[in-house]
Amino acid sequence: MDVVPSGEVAGGRRAYESLPIRPAMVSGVRGGWCCGGRFFDAASSAVHNSGNFYGGHVAQAASALASAVASVGDLLDPQIQLLVDPKFSLGLPANLIAPVEATDPEAGLPHGFKGAQIAASALTAEALHLTMPVGAFSRSAEAHNQDKVSMGTIAARHARTVVRLVSEVTAIHLVALCQAADIVGAHELGPRTARAFDYVRSTIPFVHEDRPLNEEFQQTAETIIDGSLRRAVMSG
Repeated sequence: MDVVPSGEVAGGRRAYESLPIRPAMVSGVRGGWCCGGRFFDAASSAVHNSGNFYGGHVAQAASALASAVASVGDLLDPQIQLLVDPKFSLGLPANLIAPVEATDPEAGLPHGFKGAQIAASALTAEALHLTMPVGAFSRSAEAHNQDKVSMGTIAARHARTVVRLVSEVTAIHLVALCQAADIVGAHELGPRTARAFDYVRSTIPFVHEDRPLNEEFQQTAETIIDGSLRRAVMSG
């Protein structure tokens, strides 16, 4: 069989059609979810091959994942705001500051979870801005040989970043809830909530006075990502 180089004419027809008029492109619009090209698994050094070169389906899935996860962050962020604002927190002290006597020299000085709430809001905003579907920014490449590219790799990276950002927001939310539980009485927590509280408190103590919390939040985020927090909660 004679092989005709890409783009050259064979029998009056192009041997390699432009991307926008190939059937593979239409399957993405119709909701097909076959994977495109080759995927390299860095952890196992495995190469996965598929029958469809086009990665638009990957871009769609990754963008949908980013949007769904960022929406979770957009729910948790205002919940943290409700916790630290005495107008809405049903008796909790402002910024979840540990209660002290009015005559205590430290009264009014601690910031509590004020900075943590601001950080959660910033992280959420960063996650939300990554939810724009990247596939909408397809560019032509390789002298118009690849004139409809999927942007799947960028979409996957954005999804990975959103998951990390929202995991950190979730960690801030969880540690703040533990602080609130300690203030009102952790003994009233339900069984699974109590297991989550005990798991966090096994490494992160009550915030009696201001201290850097960034490493503790990152540590908690890792337990969310690797599933150890969930396993601890569901083990009972």
